[in-house]
Amino acid sequence: MAANSETGVLTPVADVRDLVPSARARLHVGATRLTGRMRFHFAHSRIDPVSLSAHSLRGPKGIGELLVRQGVTQVPQVQGNQKRHRRGGTENLPAIADFTAAPERISETASVAALRDALEQRLRCALPAVHVLSAQASRLPGTSYLRFGEVYAEVVLQRLELLGVAASSGAA
Repeated sequence: MAANSETGVLTPVADVRDLVPSARARLHVGATRLTGRMRFHFAHSRIDPVSLSAHSLRGPKGIGELLVRQGVTQVPQVQGNQKRHRRGGTENLPAIADFTAAPERISETASVAALRDALEQRLRCALPAVHVLSAQASRLPGTSYLRFGEVYAEVVLQRLELLGVAASSGAA
């Protein structure tokens, strides 16, 4: 997992990748949460394969993508005759077309990280029991992982909803 869905913490994928040759293994990275939020270049990543899901990129649910470097053999999980015997089943062309447009809809940038940091700072000032978990780690720009002292998550979520703030107590 390139980035944790709940905490936003980034995995040092390059460091993990450097361990792979000595283990005679291949590294499969789930980059759904990372792509569209931070720069990711598959061509430069030295990772095989990388999987993505459209719903996290504000695309349609039920469609994903598996990027496999040319020359790398991949054992199909579902046997079939499509795509040179790499997969079975009929392709969902409308979802695929919508998926290709999904990255264009993403707009998280460094300004989102600045907003996240400002929110966390104001919460800590206003509510001393608030603790920002993983604050020192490299994180996604639009994700905060907070603990509100001994208050139940449901209470916090209800109050935030009344204020018009979208929040959750875990990943979808």
